Amino acid sequence: MKTTSRTKFKEIFEAVIDLPISERANLLADRCAGNDKMRSDIERLLAADDAAEGFLESSPFNESANALAEIGSRKFIGQTIGAYHIEREIGAGGMGTVFLATRNLGDASQKVAIKIVHQGAHSKEIVRRFLIERKILAGLEHSGIARLIDAGETPDGLPFLVMEYIAGKPLDEYCRAKNLSIEDRLLLFRKVCAAVAYAHRRLIIHRDLKPSNILATDDGEPKLLDFGIAKLLAPVDAETPQTATLMNLLTPAYAAPEQIRGETITTATDVYSLGVILYELLAGVRPFAFGDKNFQEIVRVICETDPPKPSEASTLRNRTSDTAERNDPVTGDKETGGFKIVTNKSLRGDLDNIVLKALRKVPERRYQSVEQFSEDIGRYLKDLPVSARPDTFSYRATKFFQRNRVAVASSALIVLLLISGIVGTTWQAMRAARQQQIAEQRFGQVRDLANNVIFKYHDSIANLNGSTEVRKMLVEDATKYLDSLSQDGNTDESLQNKLALAYTKLADVQGKPFYANTGDTAGALQNYQKSIKLLENLSQSKDPANSNRAEEELITTYHSYSALSSRGFNFEEAVSSQTKALGLAQKQLDLDPQDLKRRLAFARANLWLGDAITDNGNFTESMDYYHKFLGLAEDIYNGSPNDKDAETVLGVAHDRIGRVFMLRGQELARTDFSPEKIAEIFRESYAHLTKTLELFTKVAAENPGNQKYERNVIAGQTNVGQALRNIGELDRSLETQQKVVKDDEVNIKSDSGNRQLKADYVEHLDELALTLSAKNESAKA
Repeated sequence: MKTTSRTKFKEIFEAVIDLPISERANLLADRCAGNDKMRSDIERLLAADDAAEGFLESSPFNESANALAEIGSRKFIGQTIGAYHIEREIGAGGMGTVFLATRNLGDASQKVAIKIVHQGAHSKEIVRRFLIERKILAGLEHSGIARLIDAGETPDGLPFLVMEYIAGKPLDEYCRAKNLSIEDRLLLFRKVCAAVAYAHRRLIIHRDLKPSNILATDDGEPKLLDFGIAKLLAPVDAETPQTATLMNLLTPAYAAPEQIRGETITTATDVYSLGVILYELLAGVRPFAFGDKNFQEIVRVICETDPPKPSEASTLRNRTSDTAERNDPVTGDKETGGFKIVTNKSLRGDLDNIVLKALRKVPERRYQSVEQFSEDIGRYLKDLPVSARPDTFSYRATKFFQRNRVAVASSALIVLLLISGIVGTTWQAMRAARQQQIAEQRFGQVRDLANNVIFKYHDSIANLNGSTEVRKMLVEDATKYLDSLSQDGNTDESLQNKLALAYTKLADVQGKPFYANTGDTAGALQNYQKSIKLLENLSQSKDPANSNRAEEELITTYHSYSALSSRGFNFEEAVSSQTKALGLAQKQLDLDPQDLKRRLAFARANLWLGDAITDNGNFTESMDYYHKFLGLAEDIYNGSPNDKDAETVLGVAHDRIGRVFMLRGQELARTDFSPEKIAEIFRESYAHLTKTLELFTKVAAENPGNQKYERNVIAGQTNVGQALRNIGELDRSLETQQKVVKDDEVNIKSDSGNRQLKADYVEHLDELALTLSAKNESAKA
């Protein structure tokens, strides 16, 4: 078969690049005989390769690829590919070149951006990643993400994709051009966070967030671009590796330490890049200046050096030639004479802490989600305490008192009692060495006080609007009590059991999934681990009563820890913990197979392990546990048909199976699988989810006013609405989801501090938007 000129160009370049410079000329003269133009282009490409001494963005690969792309892109200008007439080049990167093109639509025309993989790109990996980008974009429908319009191949066989053309400026340039204030920059940044969070919910990590990949339109709407090196948390296909680092495609100024080191990439990686962007938007400079640093120096800076606070990032910045004095919109400082010194006084405090938390070296110490990052910014804008600020009593109390001067009066009494208890018990601890009997007595008093703080004082205000901040303070102070007790060395098993229960309660308040909590995920994980350690020791007790009690409590604590681990994408830890819970549940059931409580615990343990496996992406294995759970639930229900726990467990069993069928159907719908088979799977999903809603509604009606059961009904309605959309019943789906959203709004008004209600509301709005989109009501969607 005749070799094309493009293939020949590639073959010659790859043959020459590894030769010593002194030996290249002879081979080029021989291989390019009669084609001076090809030889000139190859020599220019080799020169770019030899000159490249930087890191990542300036790597030989990128310099070579960009030079090669420039050569190859010439022929596309003025050409028509499919329905698109290419006008000019508007950008280029490590994977492809982007052109402005026009599609004629009868009497009208549409401007689009068409991205074509670099001609002559010598790496199959680039083409593979480009095709993955097409798959990713096809699954993203969000106002903050540039929309995919079309895809195909050029006559030369080069893949391309056609995207919505965004007439905008890079995020940092837009902020400067519009002279935006700090507040306006933060509001704009939160819109970016919303788009990134949407991608994360679709199990996609961008991995190359930077201002040039975020264009802001004239009306202030940011659009996220370039998913070329994105990582999918769920596999696209069996050929798609999930850990390819593609180091030569990274942008070092915005890359997280784990990216530089080639370690596991998580959503926290995007949090870091967003932190760099926010730093730059607020301070006017990046956290690190690389200059002409070499590879090793850049790695050291990113991985080992802490950035200065944004408020302290003072630098001299050039202004325009205009020397008139004016106020800077970000800092409020006056500028004169063409230069200014940035002091950023208005960034001190909360904004410093928010940005630096996002930039922590260890991923686990950053915000655990983009939503948390954005929420902290929202809290700052509302003059609420932020999670990134050091957890001092005075800071939290000041913020809370400023907003709730009257409502806080009753809670203040609790805080005063707590403070007086700390002083009293500390004094008694100092006398413990001299008066053992008195110390033992005070030890019990401290234990009782800690338990009162957790189980009595906290619970008495848990449902009061505006009490979240005081609840947080109570939890933090109670944690100090418990840590003091656990370090005391007392081996009394009764005390150890109470300590374990108290740690579990604290963790539940801090971050138990699907329940009202204060949002402290890291603190919750730590306290669950403390409880687990204590209970595991107690499970080895020589006293059978203590051992059995510890094992029963371990089952639910393992589950809570597992569920929270899954939320942090630590799926292996989640499955491991839940497997331990199932083993203990089986052991407990063997002691008394007819005991209803133990039968329920064993059934739920199968359910929870199925959940953990589902979160890990293994639907086939999880379905085995769900079917086993369904069989156990039916046996329990048949023996106690009017028991609310039995009815709830059976409803949950149908829910899980219905949702797995739904996920499977949605997965197959993106393939060439038989439409008839997919429709059959969706109908099966609908049947199970309808049964779930029927059972949940019955339990809620029998137990009016119970928030948990009412929330189950709303969740059941949401899933049925989604199932109706899948089977094509769009009007019924829309009616169901509109009712859910209205119910959410009523519930949030009555409990405005409930984070879980707000999280549910966001998910339900998302489902409503998808149904409106399916009905072609795009504006409402």
